[in-house]
Amino acid sequence: MSTFEARYSGYCQAECGERIQAGDLATYKDGDLMHADCEDRQIREERPITVCKSCWLVQPCDCE
Repeated sequence: MSTFEARYSGYCQAECGERIQAGDLATYKDGDLMHADCEDRQIREERPITVCKSCWLVQPCDCE
C-alpha cells in the first residue's frame, strides 16, 4: 500500500468513515480512500489500557 498526502478533503470510505483533511496521509484499500494509519488506530482503540496506580504509566511498567 502506498501512502500519499491528500490534496483534497474527503472521508475514510474503507474503515472509520471520519473526515480526511487535505494534508493528511491517506491510501487506498480495494479502491476506497482511507487514512494511512486507520487500521492501526482501530487496533490501538480496541486494546485495553491499564494504568499503574503507582507511577501512572501504561502497564507493563517497572513498579512490580
